[in-house]
Amino acid sequence: MLRGFSSGRIFGDFVPGDSGLVVCMHGWARTKEDFLPFISELQTGCDRLAISRPTILNLDLPGFGSSPPPEAAVGTTWYAEMLEEALVSLDLELNSPDTVLLGHSFGGRVAVSHSAIAKRPPCAMVLAGVPLIRIKPKARPSMKFQFARKLRSLGLLSEGSMDKIRDQLGSSDYRATQGVMRQVFVKTVNEDYQSLISAIESKVYLVSGELDDQVPPEVAKEVNAISRNATSEVLEGIGHFIPTQAPAKLAEVLLGALMGCDR
Repeated sequence: MLRGFSSGRIFGDFVPGDSGLVVCMHGWARTKEDFLPFISELQTGCDRLAISRPTILNLDLPGFGSSPPPEAAVGTTWYAEMLEEALVSLDLELNSPDTVLLGHSFGGRVAVSHSAIAKRPPCAMVLAGVPLIRIKPKARPSMKFQFARKLRSLGLLSEGSMDKIRDQLGSSDYRATQGVMRQVFVKTVNEDYQSLISAIESKVYLVSGELDDQVPPEVAKEVNAISRNATSEVLEGIGHFIPTQAPAKLAEVLLGALMGCDR
């Protein structure tokens, strides 16, 4: 059942359950559809272990799927505020359930940003392929881009031509968006999460794909080193899109997180 929160600024599929709450947040330029195989595996796992199925909220983050884009260029703090409004609403409805946040890539960034504003922190976070720390120096813009930017500053190149060059040279995530969402991408890609990571009190489960060329496993190792309460696991033969490539394994990690909430 599709439900809206925060005055219609964020929507998600709401699947009622009997115990706990799992909130799924997808990666950049993706949608809640990524988590459908995972949800099926999670429910099957609960039945197999004879434990109650959790309530699930599978969100379309603003700007993707069923959720409208923000009105201006915002960072992950704004997304975290949308998440918080949804959680406060569900807290009242579900009587403050044990909550696990599951974030893939950009969705994991939102989960970490939420930790700074949460009125009631989740009992655990599962972060799959999340780019929280830059382990390599930021790449210097190409000479072509620097030259084009200089021409633009001198009024010798139109904004339309500059946009075409950005499309040619930008990352796949950059090219996948337009308008305000492109501005959001530029803003969020440069955010730093190190101080937030070290302050998280919830249990953190880090999941990485061995073959992930966007967020290599070394990122999770660095996060694990500065986190208060994190574990890290690398999935052999898996790339960046963990929810679709390894839904059964992701469900296994999530089940462990849920059961850990009861201890």
